[in-house]
Amino acid sequence: MGEQFKPDPPFFEQPLGPTPLRTRPETATMAELQRTASLFRQLLDSAPDAMVVSDHHGTIILVNTVTEILFGYPRADLVGRSTEILLPTRHHAAHRRLRRRFLRRPQLRPMGDGYEMEGRRKDGEEFPAKVSLGPLASEDGMLIVSAIRDISRRKKVEQSVRKNLKIQKIIGEILHLSLATLSLDEFLQQTLDLLLDVPWLRVE
Repeated sequence: MGEQFKPDPPFFEQPLGPTPLRTRPETATMAELQRTASLFRQLLDSAPDAMVVSDHHGTIILVNTVTEILFGYPRADLVGRSTEILLPTRHHAAHRRLRRRFLRRPQLRPMGDGYEMEGRRKDGEEFPAKVSLGPLASEDGMLIVSAIRDISRRKKVEQSVRKNLKIQKIIGEILHLSLATLSLDEFLQQTLDLLLDVPWLRVE
C-alpha cells in the first residue's frame, strides 16, 4: 500500500509555526490565528463526548482526546482516514448514505435527536453509540462535526428495566391463574407456557 493520504488541515489544525496558512483571512495576523487555533483545540478537548471533524468526503481532519480514549486510536492514526474506520463494516454503506443526506440539508442535530449506531474500537470491540451531527463552514467547503457518545451503560440499564418488567408481568399472570377456576393440570400447563416465554430461563 502506498503512503496514507493526509489532506491539508484547516486553520485550526495547522502547525502553530511560521508556515503560511492556506485558509487564513488576509486581514488576520499570525498571533490571531494562533490564538484562534489554540482556543478551538481547547474547546474540542473540553467536550465530554468524542468529537470528530471530517470533510464532505468523510475524511477525518481533527479529533479530540476523548476520541482517542473511546476508540483506542492515537489521533495521528485517524487524521486522513475515513470516518468509517470508527464503525463496523456492516454499517459503512448506511453511514455513507447518512453523510450524503446530511450534506444535502446540513443542520445541527442535537444529541437527543441524533442517531444510534455501533462504534468499533481499534481492538475490534463494538459498543452502542449515539451520534449527533453539526455543519461547520470553511473555505474548503462544508465540514461535519460529529459528537459521539458511548451509551453502553444506558443500554444495560434499559435491558435491566425491560427484564424486570417482564418478570413482573409473568408473576402477575401466574397470580391471576392461581385465582382462576382451573384444574391443577391446567394451572401447571399454563404456568409452564408463561415461564417458557422467558428467554433467559433454561429448562432443566
